[in-house]
Amino acid sequence: MTAPEDLRLPDIGLAVCERWKDIGSSADLLSWASLAGRLGFDEIVCQGIEQAVIIPRAVRIECVVTGKPDWENVYRSVHRLLDEGWGVTVLAPLASLGTAHESLSGLAATLQGWWIRNDHELRFSTEEIA
Repeated sequence: MTAPEDLRLPDIGLAVCERWKDIGSSADLLSWASLAGRLGFDEIVCQGIEQAVIIPRAVRIECVVTGKPDWENVYRSVHRLLDEGWGVTVLAPLASLGTAHESLSGLAATLQGWWIRNDHELRFSTEEIA
């Protein structure tokens, strides 16, 4: 398994977008700042969520977190999305999935780990309940 730093974060968000498009759903890749502005969450500055994939038809947002996010900020951001009626998946490096579970416990979000194989192929775990 290759370290998460070996893959640029845009590749992760792009892979998630393509996965949704492969099943026929429209998906847009945005930075967290762009998404927050689009949804009117300008007061939420999240240090940890780098990208968001918004899937309007599924009323779902998939958040790509950095290698060492500020989990308290991630919790607040995910909580706000859930309160607004969005389904949320947090995509975290596989090595930080345990911390993600501890930090996001109690939220009605799902977690999904990602990692890079030695052949540089991006892989995703199955979804888990936070």
